[in-house]
Formats: sequence, C-alpha cells, structure tokens
Amino acid sequence: MIKQWIDKLTYGMAGCALFFFAIASLFWLTQKHKIEEIKPMQEKVSLPKGPFEQPKEAYAQIAPPVLTLKFSPIRLQLPDLSKILAYYGRNERPDADPETVLMHFSLKGSRDIISIPANAKLFLIYDREEPRSPYHFSENNAPTSLWITARPKDAEAELHVFLTDEQGQMIQKPKSNAKFTIKPRPFSRAGAISQWKIEGNRVDGTLLARQKARWYGKDLFLEAHGGEEFQSVQDKHRIDFNGENAAYSIFVNIGDTLIWNGKRWEIIAPGEKSRKSPLLVVKKVDDRIMNFELWNTEGKIRIPLNLIRSTERWMPQNVIKSFKFVGARTRTQFAFEINGKRMLISPQDWLLYQDGVWVKLDSPEEIDAYVDRRLVGPLFVFEEIGKDEDGNTVLIGTLYSATRSAKERLKLAIQQSGTITAIKDSEEEQEDEDWDDED
Repeated sequence: MIKQWIDKLTYGMAGCALFFFAIASLFWLTQKHKIEEIKPMQEKVSLPKGPFEQPKEAYAQIAPPVLTLKFSPIRLQLPDLSKILAYYGRNERPDADPETVLMHFSLKGSRDIISIPANAKLFLIYDREEPRSPYHFSENNAPTSLWITARPKDAEAELHVFLTDEQGQMIQKPKSNAKFTIKPRPFSRAGAISQWKIEGNRVDGTLLARQKARWYGKDLFLEAHGGEEFQSVQDKHRIDFNGENAAYSIFVNIGDTLIWNGKRWEIIAPGEKSRKSPLLVVKKVDDRIMNFELWNTEGKIRIPLNLIRSTERWMPQNVIKSFKFVGARTRTQFAFEINGKRMLISPQDWLLYQDGVWVKLDSPEEIDAYVDRRLVGPLFVFEEIGKDEDGNTVLIGTLYSATRSAKERLKLAIQQSGTITAIKDSEEEQEDEDWDDED
C-alpha cells in the first residue's frame, strides 16, 4: 500500500515538472532575445581650480615666445671607407704612361675592379637597402655626392674622401675619414684570371707550353752567317713557336718586351703603341730557364711565366762519319762519297742533312728557306782548305746542329802521305754520270 502511494507521488511530481517546463519554453519562444543595456548614470564633475590660475587678461599680456622648437637638420658625416676599399696596386707595365698612371680599386663584396688615373674622381653610391655591401661604384662613373681621389705614395695609395650635402656644402668631418692610406693587395681573383685568354688559350703558367714554344739557346748559325741583316739578333736567344696559325721565331734577351698582335708575339719597344695589347717581358735568362712576366692590357693582372730550355741530342761525329773522301777534281773541288752517293763539294758549299740524306743547298730559295727555318736539319758549311797538326791537307768546316744552338769545328782529310788523290779522266766521266748533275 505504501509502495503504491510512493509511485503515485513520483508520477505526480514528474508531471508537474513537465508542465512547468512546457510553460517556460512557450514563454521563451514568444519573447525577443535582447539584453537591454543599462546605461550608467553620468555625473558632471568640474575640475578644481588651481592655486596658480590667473584671469584671462593676465594670460593675454604674456609676450611670445614662451616655448619654441629649434630645428636641427641631420648632420652628414664622412663615411669610413678605409675598411671597404681594396687597393690592387697600380699599372706597373714597362710601357705605362707616367702621366696617367692607372690605380686599381675594388669594394668589399664586389667583383668589379675599377681603374682610375691618379688624382681622378671615382664616384660612389650608397644603397641602404643592401646592408651587406651598401657602397657601389657609380655606373660609368657618373657624378654623385660621394667620391674619392687617389695618388700613389710609395707602394701604398693615399686616398681623399669627399661628400656634399643637399645644399652642395662640403662635409669635412670627421677628419680621420677624409684622408687615409691603404696597402696594396695581391691580385688573386681566380674568376678574372680564368676569363683571360690569348689565341683561345686560357692564360696561366702553362701558356707558352700550350703555344708550343721551344727554346734551345742562341742561334749560332745566324751569329756567324747572318750579316748585317741579322745584326739585331746577335747574342739573343731564339724561341720557336709552332702554333696553329704558322711557325715563327723570335729573338729575345733580358729586358725585351713583346706584345700579342692577335696572331703572334712581336718584339716592340715599350711605349704608346704597345699599351693596347697584352705585354710579355723577359725578366731573367740563365742556362736552364727563362723567366717572363705577362701583363694584361689594363695592367691589372700580372702572371709569371717560365720556359725551360729544351735539350737536343748532339753527336757531330756520328753525323759526319758518312763522309768518305774519293779524290780531288780540281784544287778547289773534291769528291766525297756520302751515303753511297758521290758528290763534288767546294769551300762555301752548304750541305743539309734531312731524312738520312745530305743535300747541297744551291739556289737562293733553298738558302733562304734554311735561314728562315722552313728547312731544318744539321748543316755542314765547308769554309776553307787548310792543314791539320800533322801537315796534311784538310777541308775545314763547321757542323751546326738541327736547332742551330750547337756547332762543332770539323776537319775532313783530303790528303794522304803528302799527296792529293787525283781523279782520273775515265773515273771523272763515270762519276759525272753517278753524281746526277751535282757538279
């Protein structure tokens, strides 16, 4: 009985709760969802009167100025360029014009190298957008408000810095930045050097080897037989080039200067004509090596070059051993059997050894070809008839090596036991046929 009564009470309370929930929901749906703002009450408050307040007439009698603003424009200062400028020396080519010595400068963080004459203006630009390297050389050296001038001072460069403001007034402070000196740096820009080429060859220490340069020494043949035409090459060293264009030779000594004329090296006196070409200077010559300095046109780059003396196998006795005396045709004509072939030779005859065969140089064209080294090989020059130590008659001559850098004085015996072997008429006729018009 009690349980039933409790269940009825529970159901009744649940029904009442549902009824009130329904009433609340209906009321909420019928009302506007807006929260009214309650404005705080504002009270007008008057400021307290200051103890020093004066009437308006007292303020009107105050004469200006009471407070003024003083305008101070931003003061420019000379920048410290000593730490951002690099000096790569001046143009020290032997042909450099002393009146317009070029000095080479660069800026920190820049690959450009600018060359200017001493005391000329070099203009700069400041770009604050590039904090790593805000200073740049002005394009085409167009005038700006910032510039420098430089002049050589011993090995260093003395620089003066100039700056003007918006009104064109010169800025002169701080004085420590207005004038300073910097030491030269060695030029080691690998990129600039690697881009320098001559005849398509990259310029470095192996340039002469790649141009197929050969140096054996002095040309002893021209010293003895060159005459007035080759007087200028006396006591000079001959260098032979066998480049792609053509083979040629130059004669140099210490202090000589050469320019690259676009096809070959050419000896020229240093001066105005040589300044527009790469310059090669002979610095030192000893028994084994020849030292050069190679300058680019602007005098920015200087590269040392070396040329090692080439060696030549030189066995004069072996070269001349094929000469076998046969007899004398006249007092000045002698027959020799050379490599199985008979030949008449006389003093002042020239015999060239090529491809295992001795050939007499008869025509002026052949002699010129040998002088110009278009014909190359050992040369025997028959010079005179004389006597040896035993009193025998001999034919005296000089044998020059193929490179003409070595020579040997030789004597060919043409007399045995005090008599000269004569060629009989019958033998002479037969020999005339065998000599193939060598007479």
